[in-house]
Amino acid sequence: MKVARLLWQVPVVVLLALAIAAGARSHRLRELPYYSDATFTPQWIPISKKALARVPRVGEFALTDQTGARITHANIAGRVAIVNFFYTRCGDICPITRDRLRSVASRYVNDDRVVLLSHTVTPGADSTGRLAEYAAEHTIDGHRWHLLTGPDTTLRRLASDSYHLLPASAASWGVKTIEHTERVLLIDQQGRIRGVYNGTLALEMENLRSDLDLLLAQPTVH
Repeated sequence: MKVARLLWQVPVVVLLALAIAAGARSHRLRELPYYSDATFTPQWIPISKKALARVPRVGEFALTDQTGARITHANIAGRVAIVNFFYTRCGDICPITRDRLRSVASRYVNDDRVVLLSHTVTPGADSTGRLAEYAAEHTIDGHRWHLLTGPDTTLRRLASDSYHLLPASAASWGVKTIEHTERVLLIDQQGRIRGVYNGTLALEMENLRSDLDLLLAQPTVH
């Protein structure tokens, strides 16, 4: 009888061990990676100041949004940012990405910890006035979602140096120029890239929302 009882108990112990291991593995998978270059290779880095010091952050910038307000890197410090590049006359992937992002923005409309930054790549055509018209046409809230324009050199520098959205890297997504990249980036409270998504796909935007909530829930490390 004792032998039979022991044999019955062994699978239970094994199942418990497997469940604990699976839980730990799931927890590790929910730790968002970091992205440091144009390959967008995910890197899981130990949470330490020394290790994180090697991860690049978004550089300084000064641009103007659709309301005429000056938006700089200081405006997003300590906040989670959703970043993409677009232009108002785009007729293919930009409208799809815009609608996906509007769905995300509606969820955080009252959360000052979250900001959306959409950079035009045709600043010569997308003036502040044009961006204001575009925002009105598509119900874009200027308090939470900034459509940004400014010097072409500033925008291109941000695209290449901070966000790594170069034509060469975008080509792997089936596009050839930055004007048409569907990539959307998730930037953490310290200005580091923590997520990369295809803005035209509903499932990818669901993943973005899930990852954003994870960033908001976790303590931040400077």
